[in-house]
Amino acid sequence: MSRSISFISKLYFKLQIFCLFLLLIYLTFQFFLSESVYLESDKYNFFFNNIIIFSVLLLSCLVYFFLKKNDKKINYFIIHFSTIFSLFLLNLLIEISLLNFSKDNLIAQFEKKGVIWDHRTRDEVINDLKIETGKENIYKSANPTGFIIGNIAEKIDFRTNIVPLSNISNSTIVHCNETGVWRNYKSDKFGFNNPDDIIKINPKYNLVLIGDSFIEGVCVNGGEDIGSKLRSLNYNLLNLGKAGGGVASAIARLREYKHAYNFKSEFIIFFFYSYNDVTDTFEDYNHPFFKKYLDDKNFSQDLRNRQDEIDDHWKRFFSISSQKDFLIKHPELKKHGQTYILPNRSFNYKLFLKKVFLLTNIRAFIYDSLVARISNRKSKEKKQQLDILKKAFLSLKAEVNEIDNNTKLLLVYLPSHNELTDKKQYLRKEINNLTNELNIDFINIYDFFVHMDINDLFYYGLSGHYSSKGYKILAEIIDKDLLKRTTNINTN
Repeated sequence: MSRSISFISKLYFKLQIFCLFLLLIYLTFQFFLSESVYLESDKYNFFFNNIIIFSVLLLSCLVYFFLKKNDKKINYFIIHFSTIFSLFLLNLLIEISLLNFSKDNLIAQFEKKGVIWDHRTRDEVINDLKIETGKENIYKSANPTGFIIGNIAEKIDFRTNIVPLSNISNSTIVHCNETGVWRNYKSDKFGFNNPDDIIKINPKYNLVLIGDSFIEGVCVNGGEDIGSKLRSLNYNLLNLGKAGGGVASAIARLREYKHAYNFKSEFIIFFFYSYNDVTDTFEDYNHPFFKKYLDDKNFSQDLRNRQDEIDDHWKRFFSISSQKDFLIKHPELKKHGQTYILPNRSFNYKLFLKKVFLLTNIRAFIYDSLVARISNRKSKEKKQQLDILKKAFLSLKAEVNEIDNNTKLLLVYLPSHNELTDKKQYLRKEINNLTNELNIDFINIYDFFVHMDINDLFYYGLSGHYSSKGYKILAEIIDKDLLKRTTNINTN
């Protein structure tokens, strides 16, 4: 019996050592060479959450072979096996409990609400629309910031003399299917989500909106976005929103198009989305291309006079990136948002098993509860993020001041679905303090949305972009705030 247990224990540790050694070689390769780990915070997290933790497991296996007495080896095997088994079992139970909240289960969540999901790909939708309408000017939504940050042109040897910041012009833009229905809008002469006539008679104010996908109107139909909702409240409005990117990319779009429409604005409203604009700002703020806009206030590509080149750029890129073999050869296209990733139609067993066998949840708990807390890493990361945000906001404020001394910058904080349901702090307080320090007008939408029914803000109350009703509520909040500011100014 003792010999059998000794044999089993020795085999158990040898197999673990072999597997862990191969895994650590792979993880080390990923750490130094993979593009998926390129931010400092990502590297720190990856190093401790993968290399260190699996190295500790490897060392725990090696200890067995340094024990001399057989009874000690058997006891160590029992303790080690029991501990590892318990960790795997706990990790499995956590993973099962998280299935209902997984993005991989998105379609199932909507179908439970009675949604009949449109399973067509975006290319199939575009082809069908061309047949139905008899029009050819129907295209995918472009992701300029992802194209820039990912250095896509260089990696795929795509020759271009321009770096676009907008969509193809005067076309139907098919963007996403987040709620079971494919959405689209018609782009204007510069590729943004605006009607042909943006001027009203006797408006309340002239507004320019800048921000990411929430402002572009992604995942709602044309006419249901925040720009359209504000226009219905009698504002002249120019929408320069574009999916992807943070503050620096917004500055670049504002620089290129602030005079393109012959539109004099009284308010420039920048919408800051809590979920990803911090990391997006970090990425684009430090990228050499956006540095040109930040370091030289006179730098411009003169994009408003080069729309034909922009259209040609995206048409050529969409043509080659739509090829299946091309996407397999260049996975960075998916990584940097250059192709729409459909939600899984069925359960992703491979991902589930990977998370189970690699102890994903246990490792995340160890990192968040022990490593990050002991090293004070989260506080350091937050300080670094706020330092970058401060510099970016200062650059944005300076850009707005270049337009007109009477033009005011207003920052609107948009909460995510998770932020509203979890009621976590995120960076609301810090951004509020930062805007006060920089003397930037600020509206914290969280303070309004947190008291509302989540079903009124998001389609079926599920995570994603705001619904048409959500944008209507958002527009009404901004409208009341603008009128209140005007009343205070007139009173003073």
